[in-house]
Amino acid sequence: MPKEILHISRFTPGTISSPSKGDIPPESAGYSLNIDSVTENGILKAITVDTKLTTTPAWIEGATALATVDADKMAMINKDGQRDLVYYKNSDNTVRNITDLYDLNSAFAQNSMGAVVNADDKCAMQVHNREVHLGMGKNSTDVPKWVGHIDHAQFGGSVPSGLQMENAELESPTSFPDLYCVVNDGTYIYGIEWQGQYVYKFDISSGVFVRKSEHIFTQLQGIAIESSGDIWVYDRGVGTYG
Repeated sequence: MPKEILHISRFTPGTISSPSKGDIPPESAGYSLNIDSVTENGILKAITVDTKLTTTPAWIEGATALATVDADKMAMINKDGQRDLVYYKNSDNTVRNITDLYDLNSAFAQNSMGAVVNADDKCAMQVHNREVHLGMGKNSTDVPKWVGHIDHAQFGGSVPSGLQMENAELESPTSFPDLYCVVNDGTYIYGIEWQGQYVYKFDISSGVFVRKSEHIFTQLQGIAIESSGDIWVYDRGVGTYG
C-alpha cells in the first residue's frame, strides 16, 4: 500500500484551533496537553510538575504539607536574580514579604512590614525596577506605600538592610508655604499665602514657626494688625466683595 511521507522541518509552539483540521498547518498542533512551549524547535516536552512551598520549609515536588500564605495581592521584585515576594493581607491590613523566594534556603519567613490604613481592604501593586508601588485606596487616610531596596545611605545614615516600606504620598518638606503678606506685633509675625486658607504665626525672638490658624478661610488676600493687637484679614472668597 503506498504511503505519503511528509517532512516537517519546523515546529510551531502552541495549539491552533480551527473548525476544520485541513486548515491547520502541518507544523502546528491541533491538540496538546501540558506541552512546554519554551523548548528547542522540533522537540515536544511536557511541563514539569509544580514545586510547592512546604512547612518544612523547602521546595518539594508533589508535597502535601503546604505552607499557609494568606495573600490577597502579590508582586515580585527582582534584585539581581533574587526574587522577593511582597504581598498584602487584608484580614489584618498588613504588608508582608518572603525574601529570596526561589532559593532553597532554610527559612521561608513571612515577614510583616507593618500595618497600613485601607478602608476598602483592597490594594493595587505596580512593580518598577527593584521596587513595588502600592495603592491603598481613594480615601484621605489611605496613604500609598513604597516597598523596595534602598542601595545608598541617606542623610548621614547607613545603607538600610533588606526590604523597606515607606509612605509614597507627596508632601511638602516645610510646614508653611511662601508668604504673600506679613504683619507683626513686636512678639509674633503673622502671614498669609496668596489666596490661601490659613494664617501662619512665627516667634520673632527664636525665628521658629509656631502654628497655623485652626479656622480655614477661602481666599485670603490681605492681612493687617489693629492698634489694640487684633488681626484683620480680607477673604476674597466670602460674599460678593469679600
